[in-house]
Amino acid sequence: MFGFQQLISNKKRRVKQQFLEKQNFLNAIGAIDGTHFAIFSPKVDDPIYPAVAYLNRKGYHSINVQAIFDANIMLLNVNARFPGATHDCGIWETSYIHRHLRKYEEGRHNTWLLGDSGYPLQPWLMTPILMPLLIHQKNITLHVTYTLGMLVREETVYGKGDLDVFFKKDRVLHYNHATAGRIIYSCAVLHNICRRYNIPDVDIDDDDDNVDNDNDQHDNPHQPVNPDVNILAEARIIRLVNQLAHN
Repeated sequence: MFGFQQLISNKKRRVKQQFLEKQNFLNAIGAIDGTHFAIFSPKVDDPIYPAVAYLNRKGYHSINVQAIFDANIMLLNVNARFPGATHDCGIWETSYIHRHLRKYEEGRHNTWLLGDSGYPLQPWLMTPILMPLLIHQKNITLHVTYTLGMLVREETVYGKGDLDVFFKKDRVLHYNHATAGRIIYSCAVLHNICRRYNIPDVDIDDDDDNVDNDNDQHDNPHQPVNPDVNILAEARIIRLVNQLAHN
């Protein structure tokens, strides 16, 4: 579902048509963006995954998630493997998607992603020109910035909303990095299901007001702070499946 290699020619044409119709953008096959999901701090002395690797530039521990989505905010690719200290550009340069799109040099022209200024300008990745001098450069920069801004705002609203059931009031996933990554992937699947079948967000009552947050579970980063979150997540999945069954 999230393998970009599965975006075969027919689907590429459909996605290009979506961007042309909705955003008036020619030959775009997706928009790319990195977003940070806060996680419980790893151990400081972990020999493989030390806490410092997950400390992002904003000062909290996170996973930096690279997401590629189409003009309908359907996720085409999600990469939740990199710690928060990794720059968006670093994730991009080591990704399979980057290697795939480098085939541009083999003659596959007129295909690119849209990205913000955190990414390098490449033949297969269109980003704002930092110091546009010519009129057409300024127009392209404005168009890229405006289009990406609209898509990212909508993706943020829909995408992170699917994770609300796993968040505490501090907006932190109280799991280790591996479990948090799996949760993000699972919610990406749920996100696409909801978008495809026009399923609205499921409201789940937040009982955190009755939960004592000062408990000993903080001592174990491999367990969620609130064990009831698993029940809530399962309830949401069941409700989604039931809605799909009646569509």
